[in-house]
Amino acid sequence: MNVSSVTPKPAPGKKWLRIMAMFVVLLLASLAADMIWVRAWRHIPIGYATTRLTGPLRSDGLVNYAAALDSKYSRGVTAENNAVPLLIQATGVPATYHAALSKAYQKQLFSRLHIIMPVPQSGFHSYYQWVSLKLGNNLSNAQWNTEITHVDPAFRLHPWTEKEFPLAAKWIHANARAFRILHEAVERPRYYFPLVRFHYINAETPFLANFRAAASALAARAMFRLGHGNIRGATADIDNALRLATLMSQSPSLMARLSAESVDILVLQAEGTAVGTGLLTRGELQDISRHTVPHSAILPLTAQLNFQRYDGLAFLERASRYGIRTLIADFNVKSPNGPPLPPPLSAKILDAMIPINFAATMRRKNQFYDQSLMAMNHKSYLQRKIALHHLYQYVIRSTSGHPLRQWINPVDAQLPILARSMPSFFNTFPEELLMRRRITLLAVALAIYKLAHGQYPQRLSALAPHYIKTIPVDGFTGNPLKYHLLNHGQSFLLYSVGPNGVDNGGTGAGMHNDSIVVRGGAAVVE
Repeated sequence: MNVSSVTPKPAPGKKWLRIMAMFVVLLLASLAADMIWVRAWRHIPIGYATTRLTGPLRSDGLVNYAAALDSKYSRGVTAENNAVPLLIQATGVPATYHAALSKAYQKQLFSRLHIIMPVPQSGFHSYYQWVSLKLGNNLSNAQWNTEITHVDPAFRLHPWTEKEFPLAAKWIHANARAFRILHEAVERPRYYFPLVRFHYINAETPFLANFRAAASALAARAMFRLGHGNIRGATADIDNALRLATLMSQSPSLMARLSAESVDILVLQAEGTAVGTGLLTRGELQDISRHTVPHSAILPLTAQLNFQRYDGLAFLERASRYGIRTLIADFNVKSPNGPPLPPPLSAKILDAMIPINFAATMRRKNQFYDQSLMAMNHKSYLQRKIALHHLYQYVIRSTSGHPLRQWINPVDAQLPILARSMPSFFNTFPEELLMRRRITLLAVALAIYKLAHGQYPQRLSALAPHYIKTIPVDGFTGNPLKYHLLNHGQSFLLYSVGPNGVDNGGTGAGMHNDSIVVRGGAAVVE
């Protein structure tokens, strides 16, 4: 046998080196292919199905949603007709605003609003702020709990005097200058916040709590004035608060719209209380009716729904350039002084490796909002409730079987959350507001009837058509409203069963009670 012809076996170490080299080559090839796949899916063709808006474009080629919407909502706004500068002057700049936004951004925003920095302050404080500032160190825990937990809600819901709530009376007087500026602000017809930044934070959001607190203060002063027999002053405060809610509802932001609805609900409760006291004259009742009727033409929520859509699309556009997890980390991670910290390295690595079809995600998001708008087009609350429930079930069916896709694409995981919140934000809250307006107008008709006949009617049907054109039904059930005559026709209880559809007898009329209640006559003046 020729020994020289035998092929020598490779050394074991070299074999493993070749295997490792092949593995590294395959891994690098896979990573290269994955990165090509990631970059290919990051491309978003501009069009109706994906970006919905097609212009204007930014310098990086993305749709400038902020400029497009700002152009739409700023049309016709001037320094003289915009209520926002005066509202900011009346209620102040929130401390959180300075922490959340850079000085350059604040300067740009206030310049657009024609406000000279530093912003002049009126000294307005909510009741919580005022008690904390003036008496926080001098009150026991029990006194603090009484003032904030019990007094604060109570003085907005029934007539009162300084004898009943002495601290609240001092707070009312301390805010006199702010009330004067608020009155001037609500006389203006427009409400506009510049969209100088879109996503992460809307310029308007930090101010909304102050605006709600101002409306709450107006309702409290209305009840204070009513307790002193100042009917004209009370109805003026109620009307100013309703005007503020109407102004805020002009905003395309969902947060502003929900704030406007919460203000409207609060003030309509105060208005219902004023009507039910039996202290108002026919002329004053008719004034309230006239003030309430324009507000009952509730603006559709289409603008707010589309604003949410565009906010989401703007985020996806930026995520296609910078990475979805990178943007989420940039949003969630804040330094103690406010500005965002660099996103974690893991977020950047995952964005570079995990392919997300951004165009397909945009199409799914647009489809969701299109179906939501179709559901909202139904005329009745019950029809919208059924349609939104079907939409939620569809979203759950289409996403629950894809946990991997939800991990890969966090935006898909948000759709069930959005679908679950739709009934409350876009159906229940607006219907509650509509029912409060209708019941308030019905209470006005009952009060005028009592002035004419000496007592309230046995049935609501006696009011139409002389005192009110038609008798509204309970929008939550489609059944007649609940009406009980009390005290030999000298008082009444009128209510809707509310969103849960359960008749609890109209017990309780607080902010968190499900039923929507108005009491009249002796039932109020206890």
